[in-house]
Amino acid sequence: MKKALSILLAVVLLCSILLTGCNEDTKTEQTETTSTEEETGFTATEGLEYNLNDDDTYSVSVGTAKSIENIIIPETYNGKPVTTLLYKAFKDAKMKSITIPDSIKNLRGFAFSGCTNLTSITIPANVTSIGANAFSGCASLTSITIPANVTSIGANAFKDCDMLTKVTFVNASGWVAQNSRIFVELLADPSVAAQYIKYTYPGSWVRK
Repeated sequence: MKKALSILLAVVLLCSILLTGCNEDTKTEQTETTSTEEETGFTATEGLEYNLNDDDTYSVSVGTAKSIENIIIPETYNGKPVTTLLYKAFKDAKMKSITIPDSIKNLRGFAFSGCTNLTSITIPANVTSIGANAFSGCASLTSITIPANVTSIGANAFKDCDMLTKVTFVNASGWVAQNSRIFVELLADPSVAAQYIKYTYPGSWVRK
């Protein structure tokens, strides 16, 4: 009888230890999930899809959030930085606005293509490249600023952006479009820059 009681007590103690461990794991996962909100003051949009990159950072795409009007991308996911918008990441999404964190460095091809409801967007200062057709078909987009760190803009990045009348280059020097050097004075005027990048030189741009 005593032996059976000892075995029973041992089983209860083991179960208690296992349950405590599970609770601690659950708390850790919850902390990682909500860390972005605590650090930045906003909550990331649910339904976004994340892919782990080779450099241990994450890429993001729209996932099941395609119909959400106001999208917020987190700076981190599972404790790791979100650095890239995937190819066709938000293509044809219905959003009117999107918050992109400073951790993003690359906007790949067709990232926002066909987002006809998008009226304005702020490209983070750390972005270095804008892919081909990244904003093509953003018919409601009226203005955009190209940050100083951007060194390449893919072909047709702003194709069919009919309402886009102002493109502001933070660093207007050194740009070459389709093997033609663009004068700083021209790009210094946002309205002229918009015409150049949409119609005059719709091909690839690089800053040297």
